[in-house]
Amino acid sequence: MDRNHSSSSSTVRLRELKEQQQQRLRTNDNSPSSSSSAMTCLETHPFVEAPSRDVSLRIIDPISIDVVDRTGVSIDSIGYSRAFFELFEGAIYLHQGRQFLVTKLDLQQNQASVRPVRVNYFTSSRNHTDVNVIKVLESSLSGWSGCSEMNTGSVSVVTRVWGWRKHWQATGKILDMGHFSLPPLEYETRAVWIDVPEALQRKVMELCVSSSPTCPKSRDDISPQKCDQDVPPKIPPSQAVRSAVHALNHVLVAIAPLFILCDKDDIDTEHVYVYQQRPRPARLIVYDKRPGGVGIAEALYCCGSHAVLSKAYDLVTSCSCAYGCPGCIHDPRCSGQNESLFKEGAILILTTLLNPPQPPEEREGGSHSEGGGAADPTQSDGTTTTPHSHSAAEEEESPRRAFRLKEARSMEGARRRSLAVRQPWLPSEHNFTNDVN
Repeated sequence: MDRNHSSSSSTVRLRELKEQQQQRLRTNDNSPSSSSSAMTCLETHPFVEAPSRDVSLRIIDPISIDVVDRTGVSIDSIGYSRAFFELFEGAIYLHQGRQFLVTKLDLQQNQASVRPVRVNYFTSSRNHTDVNVIKVLESSLSGWSGCSEMNTGSVSVVTRVWGWRKHWQATGKILDMGHFSLPPLEYETRAVWIDVPEALQRKVMELCVSSSPTCPKSRDDISPQKCDQDVPPKIPPSQAVRSAVHALNHVLVAIAPLFILCDKDDIDTEHVYVYQQRPRPARLIVYDKRPGGVGIAEALYCCGSHAVLSKAYDLVTSCSCAYGCPGCIHDPRCSGQNESLFKEGAILILTTLLNPPQPPEEREGGSHSEGGGAADPTQSDGTTTTPHSHSAAEEEESPRRAFRLKEARSMEGARRRSLAVRQPWLPSEHNFTNDVN
């Protein structure tokens, strides 16, 4: 182990590991101990055969579900949480190109019973995820007066799988739907979010009332390859804000890899349904899908709200579709089937957050130039000035930021706890009426 690429905490952890596993680890005498930049190298004892088998690649799910056929032979093993989405009763499970029908899921025995079938449909789960803020670790303004705060901190992610869909294999259209009950899955991680102001929410509702579509068209007729087949949204004014925030959250997940070295499968956001009545805050949020977080949300926060929202605005406005398509606000992983989306509302939110109105006292005085005229925030090259913004170096060196980063170390407990099933739990239908943060 190289000292230049290791920290003091890793050294302490290595010593603890050696004390706990004295019979499984030994010192390698061939290590270059004379070198000042090297440490003692440990290796597994020769009696330990294939030590890599003791390390699971499924770090999220220490418990696995065995997939057993009618003869009692285990044909596969998948993670505990993944079974909630793929091995519910009635699901079509694919294994090595063969179709299996799940006849029973026994969470007590960690076993799923299947039998081979040949059908012309596939199944998907119906689920929703609530992301509730636990603690705000750091907040910042983008520099414009009146702009909402951009926050980062620890959140609780609670996922409930409560139903299923059957889709025709040829077209993907929904054949049938149903309900079942499974316990919620919960874990803590890191997230970055912006709360939408109430005044802006009222503007989105007014926009939804004024822009009523006149050309109804079935959503089943949309082609994912073409943007000219626009589908007018059927969204009531009461759900306009939720649908606009939902669309914008899809965009934020899509553009995150442009700022951070990550994949869209490493992050996620809240997804909503058309007829959802569960109260949720109007919040733009992106969270790490790994328990405890891997630093993506923190890195996205350091990029600044103006840079992130500007890129989101460019993506949405550059698309020629009117109501949304896979090229702008659609997400192929959306649990709500991309049905509750309001593109015009998303553009309004982005426009207002990037160019918020100034308070009356700033418009009357204090914002004039030396010549008596109003200070124009737009420069000659078309860029916008940020009079109160700070550089990334100043934020990184600030004592407040250093204090917040120390508090972030408490997230190590969430990493160790990993994903858990919420207890106690009573079997019931999905609940859309719980109050949340």
